[in-house]
Amino acid sequence: MDRQGRPSHENHGPHALTTLRMIHSRKLLYFVAVAEEKHFGRAAHRLAISQPPLSEHIQELEADLGTKLFVRSTRSVQLTKAGEALLAHARKILTDIDKCRTLVQAVADHSSSTIELGVLHAHTYTFLPEMLRAYHQRHPKINVQLREYSTREQIPRLLSDDGLDMGIVREPVSHPGLIVDRLFEEPYVLAVPDSWHPGENGPISIQTMRDQTMIGYPSHDSLKSTGRLFGDFLNQHQVPIQSRLEMTTMHAALAIVASGKGFAPVPLSQTRLAFPLVRYLALREPAPVLAVGLARRDMYMADHLAGFIDFCKTYFAQWRVSAMA
Repeated sequence: MDRQGRPSHENHGPHALTTLRMIHSRKLLYFVAVAEEKHFGRAAHRLAISQPPLSEHIQELEADLGTKLFVRSTRSVQLTKAGEALLAHARKILTDIDKCRTLVQAVADHSSSTIELGVLHAHTYTFLPEMLRAYHQRHPKINVQLREYSTREQIPRLLSDDGLDMGIVREPVSHPGLIVDRLFEEPYVLAVPDSWHPGENGPISIQTMRDQTMIGYPSHDSLKSTGRLFGDFLNQHQVPIQSRLEMTTMHAALAIVASGKGFAPVPLSQTRLAFPLVRYLALREPAPVLAVGLARRDMYMADHLAGFIDFCKTYFAQWRVSAMA
């Protein structure tokens, strides 16, 4: 009771909690059917149940709420004021329940048939098309959604609950919440202007790059960057260069190569991209190697995601033998 002797609406005791638990969706469904049909017999037929249990559920609902919801007569049923007030809310609750069911089912169907895969831009025109074709031939009902991000950009999205399922990255990637399965390794080759070494299709010696300009592009790992690896490689073979230029992307680096300004180390798979006025030449000396891996969160994987990982491992084990020979 409040200070003026009226019943309090802030009753949070055991009885109130029990009452809330007892008002479940089935009772509301039965209530709406009777309210709309205005007849217990027709409502029972609509619900495909017999009339006695329907009447019992309505009586229980009225007892739960502590008020009459219907005025019954021999021919019809009419809502009380309380029943009219409840009807609009009951319809909304049942609609929301249906929406929840639809939403959850849609999410479940989507998550069991879709893979959110992070890729680098260079992947989309090198090894990825053939890989996806082979995968979709085996799993035509699973959709692979490609999201283009750099390796650095993929890491927080892989760790997010609503981000990437997995990502194809350039190693190394070290994070306590991530697992990286190595897919393949590939050597670097040199992208050079087509005017250099005419008629030469390689391999060539790194010594031929003496006093030239090396053109690079950013890496997610400064210690394992292309510039750092090739800097060490050049020092190892005592090849001085004139200068270094750093572009923002690999495409920008290749455009500068095409202009005749210098050479750029690129992964072997990059040679699948024909770039105007640029040739790709292998090296005689053992070249630095780039590792590519499949990164994912360290947690349980759904069956279709685990299957994709197994497919990638098998595919690239065979691809490495044929494509890198």
